[in-house]
Amino acid sequence: MNVIMVSIRKHLDSQTVDLPEAASLIGKDVRIIIVEEPTARPPRDLSALNRLAGQIDMDFDAIDDLRRRSVANPLQIP
Repeated sequence: MNVIMVSIRKHLDSQTVDLPEAASLIGKDVRIIIVEEPTARPPRDLSALNRLAGQIDMDFDAIDDLRRRSVANPLQIP
């Protein structure tokens, strides 16, 4: 059994949708699924983080200790 899948991105302007890409499927039973695309967010300004790169002191021993404690007692972190 051959299955034909067509993915179409469209901006809906009305309840009637013209799908010329699906012309070969006319007369066949198909499943139509509509998924709203997320709204694009503008890129964040990360310049402040880039300026701080390499300037933040990390206590890796404390991080490892916290990781060990959270695995041993996940609900009892002091």
